[in-house]
Amino acid sequence: MRRGVPLLCLLLACQGEIGGLPDFDAGPRADAPVRRDVGEPPACGEAGVAILFFERVCAGCHQGSRAYPDLTRAGLPSLASLESRRLPGERLLVPGDPEASFLYRKMAHTQGAEGGANMPLGRASPVEELATIEAWIRDGASTDCDDLRPPDVPYDPNALDPEALFACEAADAPRSSPARLRRVERAEFTQVAMNGYNNQARVQNNPMTAPEGLPYSTYTDGVGMDPATLNLLMLHLPEATVAWSTGDPAHSGGARMNGIYRTSTVACLDADPPTDECIDGYVDTLLRRGVLFRAPRPDEHARLRAYLVGRLADEAGLGRTRQETVHEVAQAAMLMTGAVFRPELGSGEPAGPRPLSDEELALALGHLLSTTPPRLPFRADHGFEIVPGDPDVAMPELGRLHRVALAAQDGTIQDPDVRVALFRHYAGGVDPDRPDLRLARVPPDSLANRGAHWLAPRLIGFFREWFDYGRVASIFKDHPAETSAFPSDGGQYDNAVIAWSNLLTSANGRESTLVDQLDDLIARVVHETDASGEDVFEALLTTRLYRIPSNSALVNDTPCAERADCSGSEVCADPFGRCAANIWRSSYGMGWPYGVAGEIPDTPEARWREMPAEERMGVLTHPAWLAAHAANFEDDANIVLRGKWIRTEIFCQSFGDLSDVQGLQAMLVEAAPELRARDRVRMSTEPGGAESSEQCFGCHQYMNSLGYPFELFNHAGYLRAEDHGHAPDGSTVVDNLPDPALNRAYATPFEFLQAIATSRYARRGMIRHAFRYFLGRDETLADGCTLVEMEAALDATGSFLSMMEALVRSESFSHRAPPAPAEEDGT
Repeated sequence: MRRGVPLLCLLLACQGEIGGLPDFDAGPRADAPVRRDVGEPPACGEAGVAILFFERVCAGCHQGSRAYPDLTRAGLPSLASLESRRLPGERLLVPGDPEASFLYRKMAHTQGAEGGANMPLGRASPVEELATIEAWIRDGASTDCDDLRPPDVPYDPNALDPEALFACEAADAPRSSPARLRRVERAEFTQVAMNGYNNQARVQNNPMTAPEGLPYSTYTDGVGMDPATLNLLMLHLPEATVAWSTGDPAHSGGARMNGIYRTSTVACLDADPPTDECIDGYVDTLLRRGVLFRAPRPDEHARLRAYLVGRLADEAGLGRTRQETVHEVAQAAMLMTGAVFRPELGSGEPAGPRPLSDEELALALGHLLSTTPPRLPFRADHGFEIVPGDPDVAMPELGRLHRVALAAQDGTIQDPDVRVALFRHYAGGVDPDRPDLRLARVPPDSLANRGAHWLAPRLIGFFREWFDYGRVASIFKDHPAETSAFPSDGGQYDNAVIAWSNLLTSANGRESTLVDQLDDLIARVVHETDASGEDVFEALLTTRLYRIPSNSALVNDTPCAERADCSGSEVCADPFGRCAANIWRSSYGMGWPYGVAGEIPDTPEARWREMPAEERMGVLTHPAWLAAHAANFEDDANIVLRGKWIRTEIFCQSFGDLSDVQGLQAMLVEAAPELRARDRVRMSTEPGGAESSEQCFGCHQYMNSLGYPFELFNHAGYLRAEDHGHAPDGSTVVDNLPDPALNRAYATPFEFLQAIATSRYARRGMIRHAFRYFLGRDETLADGCTLVEMEAALDATGSFLSMMEALVRSESFSHRAPPAPAEEDGT
């Protein structure tokens, strides 16, 4: 435990209901200056000012079912007919009488102790607009104003009524997703650029990363190409296009690709001059299989062809080689609009949902499955091997996902049954050769540390992003084994520190990372529940079969008592009593985060371990998840981080963002070393604690109780042996989850997780997040039928893959609504 370093209270501002027990909400940081408009005053005088104030400051939280009352423009007219839920009989708005209006008293901080927290939550003083709101109420609280600009309230899918969302009154009603251009993202750009295999490491840090703040990396709304990103992209193009310019594969260093260089697609350009047939063939192949991944339009082909011909003509005067010329043309191709933005616009009549074209649908299905677009060429050099279990092994010359491309070519991709069959073919499998890892060129001798179950890149990507454990390596952990049963002094040669570091990066030895291990666990659950009919959501939260690393992979069978008994640079590995590679301690403590102290043999079977019932259960007690949702120290407010995830990601209830921290305004109580983190959080954020705790509780009531069960584990996911002189405590009392059956006391996190695992309300959270990730957008009430179909498939089979099949069949996936017509400005 660190000393003398204050813990910041992780408070989220603007949460709570005006009328009673809040559902939850989000909004601007409390006591931060309220964003005010500049320019002309709004129409309608005080009424316009009041409407815009509630809309701008409050409706981000108080909209729809998200928090009571609804303070959007549509909800304001109903305020006068509503009462407080905290103090029944107290009217929220009494036109003409501010002091009788509970809404006003909450804003004025005169509601009294029984009236709950001040609004907006966290403010030490009322907002500056209070006088205007008072005058508006005194003048009758009119909401009639037709001249205001359109509402500006960010859309929040969590504000939707879940019961209304999972409803389908007309199953045959047309439904579709908005038409859009999808900007190529980091993972896809990297895969395309990795055709320059030797330069793989140089293109991984590319500029196409999704902007921060998007729910998932698959979201595209508002994601464009600003000058800075474009400049960074251009810096990567020389490496990204090397395979399209190296010429004849017989030349030294030729970067060959199956089905392209073997037919002299590039080599023919070495002729002086190249034939028209060669130029047309190169341009067409480059656009189809290296840039657009669809048939180029005539104008696209013509522009790139003209550019190539022009650069060939200028070659002698510029003193350039043919390879340099072709390389420049390949880079120019990757800057074409179609290379950076994939169309999902649909075709057909301008009105109503329009089906995606065959090639648009192929790109969409490819994007749902993988980070590689259909027909991206396989590498054919550097000893790359396509293993028998690879989904594209039959015709590798046609490239990755070529079955999807062929279905687009013959039009059968429009058939939902064909799409489902393609999805199943590429979704994953059980294969110790791991074709998914071979695509990433993992050496065969590294596969022993991975499980045999695998999922397509986008499928496992969903679980990584939803459970949000992929970032665990970026979170520093001080003394990772603190409070556990394993020795740790935090020093440079501390076995716990060394093992933890290697679990994050696998820099030494042969073992996989924590992220890999959780990937393998999830993939196994998905495949086994698909086969057995068990519910995948329940299994994810309750499985006790974990994939763990071996701590003896670097130890051989030669017995020893001292180093002299071993050969060469080997050491005598204590406590194994056998010789080992001199870096064996990098893996010695790898089983400790899982609570495993003994030897873990270097076999596939031994790496699967049934966890003790009182120690681990499911994804949410896996060290990767626990460490990803915790801070740097074992006595940090990890309760808040873990509880917030449960609330927002399982129950789809908005809760603001931890960037809304009130910093030094409310620090966690500093106390004696024997005080547990749960006590510090309770004293700082709950009634009866510190001076500001009552106000803090307006937010923390939605996080603390859901995070307390995970205090059985420390900040790195180790099981605690003690907690600052106390027995570890994973108990909690929950009283405000939206599923009433879950509101009760729990003695352990395992009781809590078992209850969540059987909650239909909680399982709908997985369905909603899957919809968001794979369609790259938020759900709306118009998507109800698709969500119902996904849930019905899950009910019938228990299978995540069957649930995904329902999505792939749906018009939400295959159709697009036409863009809204541009508004006329009247001039």
